Amino acid sequence: MALPKSYYCLQSQPEPTYNQNQTVHELSITESILSIVLEKATTAQASRVTRVSLTVGKLSGVVGDSVEFYFELLSRDTVAAGAVLTIDQPQARLRCRDCSCEFMPADIDWTCPNCQNRGVDIMSGREFFVDSIEVE
Repeated sequence: MALPKSYYCLQSQPEPTYNQNQTVHELSITESILSIVLEKATTAQASRVTRVSLTVGKLSGVVGDSVEFYFELLSRDTVAAGAVLTIDQPQARLRCRDCSCEFMPADIDWTCPNCQNRGVDIMSGREFFVDSIEVE
């Protein structure tokens, strides 16, 4: 049984940061994800969570591999133990403030390919939410 598709927003950092404290960052985020999953499973009177789908944008500052590691570790001895965790990672998509050109940057150079302006708005890539939870 799949629960209704809902978006449970989680806080994420506005810019990617990769430092020695990164694993602590993912640990607390994964604790929040598991809390959401277990709450929704309880509400649905589920005996088991089979799949959890996340959307984690490339600019969210969250390392998917670390979330997967912590999810497996933290979900032991819960109804989410053994659940498959899938992560969709939307690419960064930007829009130029001058010419409205939308583009996906190839690297850290966020210069508009149309007019070379550096003033851009982030259209996607910062997303971070639980997309769906499948239960039995």
